[in-house]
Amino acid sequence: MRFTVLALLPALVLTGCVSASFEGRVEPNRVVTDVLSDGATIAGRYDPSGFTAAQARSMAGASCTGGDVATYTEEMRDGQVVFFATCTNGTVHGAGSGINFTRTTPGSVTYSSIYSSNGQIVTAEGTLAM
Repeated sequence: MRFTVLALLPALVLTGCVSASFEGRVEPNRVVTDVLSDGATIAGRYDPSGFTAAQARSMAGASCTGGDVATYTEEMRDGQVVFFATCTNGTVHGAGSGINFTRTTPGSVTYSSIYSSNGQIVTAEGTLAM
């Protein structure tokens, strides 16, 4: 039983990330994204007072293999923007992965990502120019 619980932990952690895009309010300086179970669709949320649709699309592209976004749609929910982007060639880290972005300067954001690699939870951080 102990092995089963430990084996499921990465899946539970990553599953928790997927719902983050739709729950709660996102601060104006943040964008949250999650890759859905198909491994190609990115769901995200942002406050329109902090970012534009073009910037959110660019951030979604950071999860796409080659950075190519095939489709991008948005809708307003509770005063914030929920978006869906589909990657042309799939996502870099696959289903259940997620990247959160925080504005650090007017022209850049830092990102923090979480994903599973060979059964291990992996995190990565860096900077993205806007």
